[in-house]
Amino acid sequence: MSEERELDMDRIADLVSKAGVFAYVEQTGGGCATIYAGTLFKDEHDEERYPVAAGPGVFTGPNWTKPRGLVGDFYIGPDDDGETTTVIRCTEHDTEETIAALIVSMVKSA
Repeated sequence: MSEERELDMDRIADLVSKAGVFAYVEQTGGGCATIYAGTLFKDEHDEERYPVAAGPGVFTGPNWTKPRGLVGDFYIGPDDDGETTTVIRCTEHDTEETIAALIVSMVKSA
């Protein structure tokens, strides 16, 4: 069973941005919210990617607003459509601040 504590994805993206790393929340289909962070690049298949993606979440407000994720279901890793297993699963100890710091660290080491 996953931990039910909610994460404010807008707050995470804002904290990452305040640390000097580009980040935003995007609606990635079916109401799914995903945070993308870092500088956009093209992969070996000429697909546009970001160094780090985090989520999933859902939009709880109208018009794709108020993105929220559940801490027990939240992952951080490369924006590669799940091709690698280099992901970090968040735990009940994680907060918006710790997740933002981890995203910044991953972007800087990518």
